[in-house]
Amino acid sequence: MSSAVATGQISTGLLSGISEGVSSFQEASQLKKEGRVARGLAYREAGQFRKQGESLLSGQRAEYAHGGIDISSGTPIQVLNDTATELRIKEQSLKYAGEAEYAKYRNAASKKKIQGISQIGGAVSKTASMAAADYKEKGSMLTDLFKKKFKPQDISVLRSDAGGYLTDLS
Repeated sequence: MSSAVATGQISTGLLSGISEGVSSFQEASQLKKEGRVARGLAYREAGQFRKQGESLLSGQRAEYAHGGIDISSGTPIQVLNDTATELRIKEQSLKYAGEAEYAKYRNAASKKKIQGISQIGGAVSKTASMAAADYKEKGSMLTDLFKKKFKPQDISVLRSDAGGYLTDLS
């Protein structure tokens, strides 16, 4: 494999893996936003339900008062307390549903983040393996070259082949 081809494959693989990882991070961010929206909608619905429940309780109290019933004790207060308890339970269940939906999105976002980290890590690992293989191929040529016994005329050839980078070999 030529050096240019190997370098191109290394660069392409690394950039592709990073791109996929960044895409996963963006998807994770979007999932978190969607989860916050879902939770916010559930809390809004719970708040609206609470207002409707308060209106219902006010209506019950008004009906009792209109009928001349004392609501400070006995059955009327028990009915009002039971209604208020049922309303609070329903309100809390709406909030809980919103939190559960948020948790579902948050977990999906965490999985996407892990996927992104894995994609980037895989790209870096693959790039390192390819670079190591490329180095090993070139390194073995250099090792063979330096195992030879050099004659003075070989050093001048090396200097000219290296494009002037090897100036202090003598």
